[in-house]
Amino acid sequence: APPPPEPVAAPRPAPPPERERLRPEPLPDEQDAGKFLQKGVALYKKGKSTEFPEPPIEPTAERLVIDNITVESIGVLLQQNPRGLLVAKDELSGWLTSFDRYSSGKGGDAAAWLEMFGGRQLTIDRKSSKRPLFVERALVSVAGSIQRDILRRLLTAEHRENGLAARLLFADPPRRVRRWTDAGISLAAEESIARLIERLLSLEPQVDAAGDPEPVLVDLSGDAKPMWIDFYNGHAEQQTCLSGDVAAAWSKLHGYAARLALVLHFIRWAADDPTLVSAGEINVETLQAAITLSQWFGNEAKRVYASLHESAVDRDDRQLVDWIRLQGGIVTARDVSRGLRRYRGKADQSETDLDRLTQRGHGEWITVSADPNHGGRPTRQFRLRHGDRTPSDPSG
Repeated sequence: APPPPEPVAAPRPAPPPERERLRPEPLPDEQDAGKFLQKGVALYKKGKSTEFPEPPIEPTAERLVIDNITVESIGVLLQQNPRGLLVAKDELSGWLTSFDRYSSGKGGDAAAWLEMFGGRQLTIDRKSSKRPLFVERALVSVAGSIQRDILRRLLTAEHRENGLAARLLFADPPRRVRRWTDAGISLAAEESIARLIERLLSLEPQVDAAGDPEPVLVDLSGDAKPMWIDFYNGHAEQQTCLSGDVAAAWSKLHGYAARLALVLHFIRWAADDPTLVSAGEINVETLQAAITLSQWFGNEAKRVYASLHESAVDRDDRQLVDWIRLQGGIVTARDVSRGLRRYRGKADQSETDLDRLTQRGHGEWITVSADPNHGGRPTRQFRLRHGDRTPSDPSG
């Protein structure tokens, strides 16, 4: 088959600072058409006319990022913005609790979100209208943050069984001490990102024989295809050794590798990467980066799911290890009793818990000799093992 056509960046006007770019207001002839429509409807109802004029084109707002979380409202926006949408939420708890809030728990919302993950056809039955909403390709991404304890409570067995949980990519970076810095994003960097996004927005779908838009297929280069086959087969073998939530997440990660490859490929294209040979093929470098990202997300899924299932003691130990790491990896029992709130005034309890970390292999007690110039007694300190000085891994 011939290779797909290379996308051509059409010139676009500079974007305004707002998230939304509004399409032009109705032109005078459209306003006249609106008046004609109203008159025609009135005559039609009175039986004086059998002609029903075509309505004018209603101006709509071009949207990219939204915070609506009801399926019906998203369906309306998708009809107006077939390119797709991003639901960006600072706190994802509202999104997780919104499923079926308005559908008497019938499961329709969760099913619709699963369809949107795959970019498939979506039909939404509305209470406000006899006509259902129909979206040919429902493309919606979701991004946001959530606290671990809230995620533990809201990510229920139902979300695991219907496959919603497996479709989430987790990123749980280690806590770091905040330090003031005058460094910021330069104006040149902001302008570069803006140009990159504008060029990405210049990509358009191709048109089929019926005149309808359809996706442009992007293939793997000749040397990238064997790499994909090796990754796919190896990933499938890994999944056979897994179970539960992690196995479910693994079943989606090979697909995520392909999606990430497309994202990275067109970022390189939009940035005019001189090492990108063809815009119509994903090369080895891009595919390797996408595979590495998918594997990283797989490890993050292991850590997050393990933490969601951990006992209260395991959770306390993980939090203590994380805190010790922030202190540089070496602390005394007195440091713990002064630093963590739950140990305030409980020096004996802090030493007991540090003993438990030692028994579990998270570290060891060391004795530091007193400074001969100042005297004093040797100090007993707890030192994290080398592996625990990186982000904690509840999966072991």
